[in-house]
Amino acid sequence: ARWAGLMLGPAAGAPLLLLLGPTYGILVNALIYLPFLLWVRTIPFSRKATPPPLRGFGDVAVAVRVVAQNRVLLSMTLLAGCASLLVGNAYHAQLPEFARDFGHVGADVTYSMLFAADALGALSAGLALESRGLLQARARSAFVLAILWCLAIGSFALSASYPLALALLF
Repeated sequence: ARWAGLMLGPAAGAPLLLLLGPTYGILVNALIYLPFLLWVRTIPFSRKATPPPLRGFGDVAVAVRVVAQNRVLLSMTLLAGCASLLVGNAYHAQLPEFARDFGHVGADVTYSMLFAADALGALSAGLALESRGLLQARARSAFVLAILWCLAIGSFALSASYPLALALLF
């Protein structure tokens, strides 16, 4: 759902910004969510039972021991943590500057295309891997795919060609 939103967001936001300008485009974009907020207020809400209280660092120590006993869980936690710490999605905030660096001064559609290529690539890869069963769910597969992703993002940052950049983000 996250990648679908990241893919469809620029597809809907870019035309709004182009047609209405930045001020009214952002205002209309924010107003799009108003019906959803009104609908959410009508959903019945009931309080659930109170969970057991947290003991602070004692709970953290127990969780670390449980994770350390499972090699796959430990490696996946480290992989996700390192990817989040070192790369994460910080490059998304830099995509307008990348679009300008590719010679597109008004980074509007070109920025949206970079963003959409990234989201479409992640979404289509996830759907292809899950629906076709192309890779077995193993730690080694996850690490190989993470390394390939890092190489693609690094190559994107070094590329001087806009079509190549789109292909690398996809």
